[in-house]
Amino acid sequence: MLTRWEPGSYTREDTPAIPYAIDLTNYPGENAHQEWVRCIREGKSPEFSSARTARHITEILLAGLESARTGQRIAVASTL
Repeated sequence: MLTRWEPGSYTREDTPAIPYAIDLTNYPGENAHQEWVRCIREGKSPEFSSARTARHITEILLAGLESARTGQRIAVASTL
């Protein structure tokens, strides 16, 4: 079982994140580490995540916090 964390608030940094379980029962019999190693060996990106996706999402969340702090629109430069 994996855990996905979501912000408890998009405007308050002190609000704890909320954990959500990711059900992998329909996932091909590998654990997350085996999947990661398999993807490296085969030169593929994992099906459910990538560093590029994580960076983009992080940029969106940080822009949201900056926008809430300043009241201004913040541009997001990265794309998927």
